[in-house]
Amino acid sequence: MFAGPKGMKCTAPSEDFRLQFEAVSCLDEEQKRVARYLLDGMILAVRSLLAVLVDDEPVSDEDRRRFHEGQAFFASGKGIPMDDVLAEFGLKPEDFPLSK
Repeated sequence: MFAGPKGMKCTAPSEDFRLQFEAVSCLDEEQKRVARYLLDGMILAVRSLLAVLVDDEPVSDEDRRRFHEGQAFFASGKGIPMDDVLAEFGLKPEDFPLSK
């Protein structure tokens, strides 16, 4: 184990890590910035989900109301499709394969 970013404990770099590093090395600066932005968002989402797993605070009426407002917002089609977001940066979903 070694200390990673912000004190996170990480295992020794693997072959997968090396391949990912090489892939990132091929990106231009703007693509790296976009990738970092997207990764930061995903990390924030995962941390939020993990926090919910250990949160024993009861769900308030305000929480429920805001949840239902969010659901209604996306159900109305007002959200921005991920394909459109990626296209703004010259990317496509195929640029981020889910499997090897």
